[in-house]
Amino acid sequence: MFLIQLTLGGPTSTIIQHNMSDLPLTRHPSLPTDMIERFTAGVERDMQGGLRFRYVVEGPIDRIALPVRVASRQTDDLWHHTCFEAFMTAEDHPAYLECNFSPSTAWATYSFSRFRTGMTTIVPLAPPHITLKVEHDRLVLEARVHLGDFTARSLRIGLTTVIEDKAGKLSYWALRHPLAKPEFHHRGGFILRLAAPSVRI
Repeated sequence: MFLIQLTLGGPTSTIIQHNMSDLPLTRHPSLPTDMIERFTAGVERDMQGGLRFRYVVEGPIDRIALPVRVASRQTDDLWHHTCFEAFMTAEDHPAYLECNFSPSTAWATYSFSRFRTGMTTIVPLAPPHITLKVEHDRLVLEARVHLGDFTARSLRIGLTTVIEDKAGKLSYWALRHPLAKPEFHHRGGFILRLAAPSVRI
């Protein structure tokens, strides 16, 4: 089991063991929606040294606008529509990565040298593998991605999502919203700590 630490606020941190997909994402209060009853997400390391993300949405799923499935490919501006995302950085380092996982199976991965600065498209070791399962009241998206040596470090992670309804309105979901407006790039939202993998002998 990997140690996951959730920073709950204040000068000290609380260490909590988590199973996959049991961390609640909350909606930014500036953009209300009644489509979602419960939203959770999680991340773990896989046996190949990559990361597996899982997002679970519960509620009237038929009211969510889902992009049409396409062949898996790197695509910009996915966040204009329903898109599941992750932001991650090594401890005490200004640079960070952004991953976008669309229900269409399109994806994007970027690096930034610091807050919204020096954006560069990066190529994972292999295209992210995205799966989507939709039931009448539940949606599950899983994404696996391997970002090389970066993912072998101790990481701080922000799990986030943009949800578009069928009227074209967007709502923004995250583990924490640090600002008065939606802002996924702010390090105040990177509150999940994922320890470096244990050394196996």
